[in-house]
Amino acid sequence: MEEKGGYVMERNCIFESQGIISSQEPTGVMIRTCTYFLFSILILSGCRHSSPSFEAMAWRDTSSSHIEVFMMDGGQVLRVNGIVKDVIDTTDRTSVSRYIPVMDIPRQYFDTNGVALLANIGSGAIVRNYGNAGWHIDVAEPDSAILHAAITAFRTTLPESSLFRESGREFLSHTANTYDIILVDGVASSALPTAMMTREFFELAEQHLRTRGLLAIAVESVGWHDGIVQSLGRTLQELFKKVTVLPVAEPPNTFGGIVLLATDVPRNLSAEPERNIEFDPEWRYGAGYQRTHALDNSFTPDPGAGRVLTDATSRFDTIFTRIIDSARVQSSHFVP
Repeated sequence: MEEKGGYVMERNCIFESQGIISSQEPTGVMIRTCTYFLFSILILSGCRHSSPSFEAMAWRDTSSSHIEVFMMDGGQVLRVNGIVKDVIDTTDRTSVSRYIPVMDIPRQYFDTNGVALLANIGSGAIVRNYGNAGWHIDVAEPDSAILHAAITAFRTTLPESSLFRESGREFLSHTANTYDIILVDGVASSALPTAMMTREFFELAEQHLRTRGLLAIAVESVGWHDGIVQSLGRTLQELFKKVTVLPVAEPPNTFGGIVLLATDVPRNLSAEPERNIEFDPEWRYGAGYQRTHALDNSFTPDPGAGRVLTDATSRFDTIFTRIIDSARVQSSHFVP
């Protein structure tokens, strides 16, 4: 598996991946030294880059994440803290990650286009999918390195008025905006989104959902009935009348993404799930299959399993240690 040059962002410096990476938090003289040294390299090398979008530059950010963007097997990979977050097919700019199409399912419950909020931008694939479908989408993203990668490397376009440089919870705590759909992308996040997985956050999100609105949360789990799925399901059931689990990974005991969908007003899909009526052998690997697989295998979480997650009492240390350990041992071909 060959990785080709892109860029690497770590703490407060960005260098081309063939260059030097700083693992320290640069301040004062260190920032100036980093900047002067980098621009010396650019001048001597004739400022060669793998593409105009991968511009090497000194970058003062608010992130403690290690962000990598590189080419691998014809795909553009976003890796966060050593874990693959997304892979984009460079031929059509679509995500090949399996959970991304499942995050499209919430909008399929609406007959008309609406307004959505996405907490955590990732590669920008969800933004592009909703935007291409005619939806207006706001984004709350506190990590400047992730945001820079989404806009610069993955060419995600978003009006400044729709971008909020803070966490989804922070944004909802002060905005008066309401949404048809609120999406939380917790897969391979630069910082574990535990503050958006508690009863208190779900209460806040519910206040910003319009009538018949939907809340969707994507996480990774070790199987369909892992502790994170059971606990999130039970916590959501404390507040929402209808909670559905949309599985991504298969078979059911394997590690992978999973999406939980919650609403106070149960509703039907605006169209029947896609089917491979032409028996196309490639359909099995596409977005349509992922959505249909999730819908066909959807289930209601056991209300007696797991425990209610709150700001004061949670078991995130135990839950996420297992998830992170599982993510790190996946093969280099794994996509969430």
